[in-house]
Amino acid sequence: MPQRRKRRRNFPLEVLDEIAQLTEKGVNAAQITRRLELDARFADGRLPAERTVQDIVRGLAAPRDESGRWTFNEADPDDAALILPVLAAVIQETEGRRTYFTRAQAELIGRIRRIAPELDGFRVYRLARLYLFFEARGEPARDVEAFLAFAPWRSEEQREAYQRALENEWIPEITSMAPGLWRAYGHEGP
Repeated sequence: MPQRRKRRRNFPLEVLDEIAQLTEKGVNAAQITRRLELDARFADGRLPAERTVQDIVRGLAAPRDESGRWTFNEADPDDAALILPVLAAVIQETEGRRTYFTRAQAELIGRIRRIAPELDGFRVYRLARLYLFFEARGEPARDVEAFLAFAPWRSEEQREAYQRALENEWIPEITSMAPGLWRAYGHEGP
């Protein structure tokens, strides 16, 4: 008997982005499904089934990071001073579902904090996580690098320059979605 090909539904981009953000916070697929069902923003009913949410969450999973667990005791004190506030922000934002960093995450968090000390801790974590996601898959993290290069949070002028570069499609828009998931669910992506 021939295998049936899975048909992908076209879910609103906002739904997919919400799934990605909740996944980053360590929320599991069943909990994500319930939250989406209760969220007034998605009352139009175009929501994925729990099994589809599981597939999306699985697609967002970064390859296993074998760098080991980071501890402040092994870190340079200057690095630890940059990384520990980010860890506190992540613990708070994830409600304790994420309580440590890998060495690779911590190293990248330290680098990002050095070049963008004014970014809030959870955003730094998200950027580091996304960068490592692309790197582990052997893909360029052009969206993260462009976002950091333009530094749109620093001034209106830089925000406008970043927006112009996006509108002219010189750079990809930063996303928390895994490569290919945008297209798989009916949207253009990075």
